Amino acid sequence: MTQLLGLTVPRLRGYRSDVNLIRMDFVSAPWLLDFAGVLFHPPDFSEDATASWHADVRLRFGSHDWMAWAVYHALAKHGIYYVDLRPSNVNLTHLPGLEPAETPNDEPY
Repeated sequence: MTQLLGLTVPRLRGYRSDVNLIRMDFVSAPWLLDFAGVLFHPPDFSEDATASWHADVRLRFGSHDWMAWAVYHALAKHGIYYVDLRPSNVNLTHLPGLEPAETPNDEPY
């Protein structure tokens, strides 16, 4: 997979498991990066933790939080539960069709 919902996913070029090293392509925004923290089963968060997670995604993505959740659900269909939803990992900059979002965070977007 090198594209998901218009986001570029870097191509894996190689790896060395003996030193936990991967080699992958460079990408430009919009991108989807950092699969180190994915789960291969649905997250088992408490109700409070789930509410906090949802509030955090809303804070980070503002009016484009729906796109972060679309990424989450698209990957979940393949058994990949991407819980590290933040603009440095799911960068929506220059995504065709999206106007700049109103975001109250300090992270680059």
